[in-house]
Amino acid sequence: MRFWTRLGSLFGLIALTVAVVAAPAGASPSSAAPDAFYSYTGSTPLTELAPGTVLKTRRVAYHIVSIPLPLTVVRAGKPLKVELPVLAEYPTLVSDLHGEYPSYFVYGPMVFSRATRQFLGAFENNANLLRVLGYVKSPLVTRAFDPPSDDLQELVIISSPFFPHKLANGYSNPAGSVVNSVNGTQVKSLKHLVALLRDLKDPFVTLEFGSKGGEALVFSRPALIAATDDILTDNGVRAQGSPDMLAVWQAKAGT
Repeated sequence: MRFWTRLGSLFGLIALTVAVVAAPAGASPSSAAPDAFYSYTGSTPLTELAPGTVLKTRRVAYHIVSIPLPLTVVRAGKPLKVELPVLAEYPTLVSDLHGEYPSYFVYGPMVFSRATRQFLGAFENNANLLRVLGYVKSPLVTRAFDPPSDDLQELVIISSPFFPHKLANGYSNPAGSVVNSVNGTQVKSLKHLVALLRDLKDPFVTLEFGSKGGEALVFSRPALIAATDDILTDNGVRAQGSPDMLAVWQAKAGT
């Protein structure tokens, strides 16, 4: 399983330097601003200054990346101070890793993960694969940039081919398939999927997918559970899931 290098993110207050520069000779003057900063007070005539000469500078504070931005709005004729979070990106069903390790969960011979922009990036230069995904109406093509909702918070995928095991015999390679439901319950997110698998009492696990015409996967639930440890050992995988998914798997039902 491939992991990405952890990168730091820059958050917080930064300062923007605003400069007033000399306009080219003959340029039409803009309407006068009440702020004295925009009035030229130097002794050298503007016509003798080269275009682009910095005349004044000052610092203006602003916020970025989800840090609240203080604003003043007028409501019913009265000013009101508010704080508006500045979004770093538009939320969609396919998120960006931002240098973090991908979350995952191993269940029998399958590896589940979230669909990410890094995962989709592998398809960008594969026109044939994109055509196939479009033909079968894969949510990776039809819904990737839809906004999240209460019913569907993210796209959950089988992120790689089956680990070698007899349980997978007879099934096609499921890599890239978007999981639609587990035993008839629609999957909302990766955490929701892990919770559904944890709480199952049925003798069989049935996975259905979002693509048109895709085959369902049906396994014996006790056989999947019994095989998981051996599959992890045989393939050198140290943990059944990422820490956030293991926390869900090891929690009690309903917590």
